[in-house]
Amino acid sequence: MGDFNAKVGKNKIDKTVGPFGIGELNERGERLVDWCKEHDIAVMNTWFKNHPRRCADCSSDHIPVVVTMVVRLKKLKKSKTEPRLQLNLLENDEELNKKYIVCVKNKFDIFDSLNTAEEKWQKMKESIHEAAKEHIPTTRKRVNKKCITPEILNLMEERRKAKTNKEKYQKNK
Repeated sequence: MGDFNAKVGKNKIDKTVGPFGIGELNERGERLVDWCKEHDIAVMNTWFKNHPRRCADCSSDHIPVVVTMVVRLKKLKKSKTEPRLQLNLLENDEELNKKYIVCVKNKFDIFDSLNTAEEKWQKMKESIHEAAKEHIPTTRKRVNKKCITPEILNLMEERRKAKTNKEKYQKNK
């Protein structure tokens, strides 16, 4: 039938409305009671005592819903930074240094076709970065804590390598 927003009230009306209704009889409730009388129907939920509902005093028969909610926000992960290049190898390793210089010079040959200083700057920057990524190895970022010495870092690296060979690692345990 749907929602008529009808209130039939707390008073018993013949055999149609029982004594346990809610609220005061309104115009829509009167029409519902008249219709029920004509068709010899009873409003059944008014014949049984129910627990009292919490009603808001705002001229409405709608019942507000109260919710207690716990929200747990997810931590955002920091974006990964690019690994650092081992630039000190350019000073120490002559062969690596020569390969890098040749690669950069080859990439600089394109500069003659560029017109503006901005285009030349962008192309030079890209060329140096590309050559560095191609030829210079990267390092893993290490956490510098005072209690972690280079000796401990070496032991950690040995343990990590040993763990890759599970059979050998299990025997040493």
